[in-house]
Amino acid sequence: MITIEQIQKLDQKVQAAVRRITALSTENSSLKGKLESYQKRISELEVLIERFKKDQSEIESGILKALEQLDRLEDSIDSGEETQLNPNSSKAAPVPEDEAAAGAEMPEQDTMADAATVRHESPSGGKAQDDDTEPEDNHESADEEELDIF
Repeated sequence: MITIEQIQKLDQKVQAAVRRITALSTENSSLKGKLESYQKRISELEVLIERFKKDQSEIESGILKALEQLDRLEDSIDSGEETQLNPNSSKAAPVPEDEAAAGAEMPEQDTMADAATVRHESPSGGKAQDDDTEPEDNHESADEEELDIF
């Protein structure tokens, strides 16, 4: 036969099980919410990783192109040195396109020396003087010039 004490113990165990199930249910819901947010964040990070991989490959491609250009430049410099060392060589030193264009289109330059050495004859018809110097035969003195100004 079943006693009241056994029924009370059973009731206590059922209530404990219900509390435990409720707590586990709450925890399960919480964990599902966290899992969902983590999965969303993982998706965002995967997109970023793909962008970084793409950028990385573009960077590597750019670096490889730059290295190839440097190799070509180094080869052209090396071949230019060989031509200078052996002028009888049938190889002509390649001129970079920029230098060839710049050399072909350079305008004639006026030298500063030509412009600075312009000479004029003095009013007395004598010796030539530079523009920078005053004539030796100055009729007015500095004092007289000051008086004329006032």
